[in-house]
Amino acid sequence: MTALRQRMLEDLRIRNYAPTTVECYIRSVAEFAQHFHKPPDQLGSEEIRSWQLFLLNEKRVKLSTYIQAVCALRFFYQNTLHRKIEIDRIPLPRYERKLPVILSKAEIKALLEAPKNLKHRAMLATMYGAGLRVSEVAKLKVSDVDRHRRVIWVRGGKGYKDRQVMLAEPLREVLAAYWRWKRPTEWLFPGSNPDCPIDRGSISGACGVSGRHHQTRTSSFATARVCNASAR
Repeated sequence: MTALRQRMLEDLRIRNYAPTTVECYIRSVAEFAQHFHKPPDQLGSEEIRSWQLFLLNEKRVKLSTYIQAVCALRFFYQNTLHRKIEIDRIPLPRYERKLPVILSKAEIKALLEAPKNLKHRAMLATMYGAGLRVSEVAKLKVSDVDRHRRVIWVRGGKGYKDRQVMLAEPLREVLAAYWRWKRPTEWLFPGSNPDCPIDRGSISGACGVSGRHHQTRTSSFATARVCNASAR
């Protein structure tokens, strides 16, 4: 690891950025430097502009990916290199505002019943029934499910904040059936190693297959959270 990358990594950690954001920012700046075959501190406003156009016109990345790349460069030049003059040359694009896709009750029922594996069904039901993110489901522990008070503790969610969400009766029944079958001890959804939680990619892969199989209109797990909020 170069001294410059280590410096940026430290700057991100000092500001308590989420691990996934740290990983994405470091990767984005590395890709920027690799594109020009030079260290990023030797690149200036013209290279930044060229990189932005390359991402949009040639690589045709999604807007969310492009915004992430821009934010990474802005952080790098402002906080690691302290080149404030460069920030004005790295503008953020206008955000697209689209209405979320709201699934019908029939589509939700089909989506939740699609997984044949009870563990996969329990994970998907938890995301929809409690409105949790994939990363939050992955980090759930058995002790976080309080069936007596009918709540689920979400610890270290977005922004490193803890919160409680309602444990609805249909979800409680699914989780109870899953627990009787799997008997997890620490992590509610353990990975291949029982001592470690399941990784986010495994959840996305397992539950994403269900949506594609039943050809539901959902395109992301954020849709499930929106449907959950709309149903209340």
